[in-house]
This record gives sequence, structure tokens and C-alpha cells, in this order.
Amino acid sequence: MICFCGFATRVLQSTITLFSQGYKNPNMYIATQGPTAETLNDFWWMIWQEKSHVIVMVTNLVELGKIKSEKYWPDDRDTFGCVQVSLTGEEHTAGYVVRSFVLQQVCLKAN
Repeated sequence: MICFCGFATRVLQSTITLFSQGYKNPNMYIATQGPTAETLNDFWWMIWQEKSHVIVMVTNLVELGKIKSEKYWPDDRDTFGCVQVSLTGEEHTAGYVVRSFVLQQVCLKAN
């Protein structure tokens, strides 16, 4: 999972998240494991907080019978903690799917 945004290192429950430099832009990427059911709220809060514009998933949800990531996107609209995620578009190609979302903060998150 790669999200395009800031630099730091953090642990989201049991998920390790690393922020790293981009080629021309410092503080450009976040590399993280796919979220689990327990870390979905933290995942979407990170996307909101870091103002990520792109999420790249480089695995399938299940590979060789093993769950690699929870399905983190809604079919229409869902709320994950303090972030409401609305699916606004889905384009299927031969090798990948492009999904578009609108995010809205719906409550204050206590740190």
C-alpha cells in the first residue's frame, strides 16, 4: 500500500507505516501494510490527516488463499471512525481498477 503525502514513522495498532522521500519531492510517500478490520479507522484517519491524494494497492485482497488486506473502500459510502468515505467513481481496466473517493471529517479525533 503506498499513499502519496508526508514523512515520519508511526505504528497504527499492529500495522507499521513508513513515510519516505520522493524522487523530486521530500516527504512524498507512505508505505504501509494493507489495513486489517481493526486498523481501518486508523488507515482512513491517516489518509485524511496526511492529505493523501492517491492510494496505490499493489496486492489483491486475497492471494493464494491468504488474506492480504481488508477491503478498505466502501461500495457507496461508509464512515470509518471520524472519516466518511464516499465512492464517487470506479473504472476497470485490464490490469487494475481506479476508484475515486470523497472524504469528509465527521467528528473530532482525540489524540
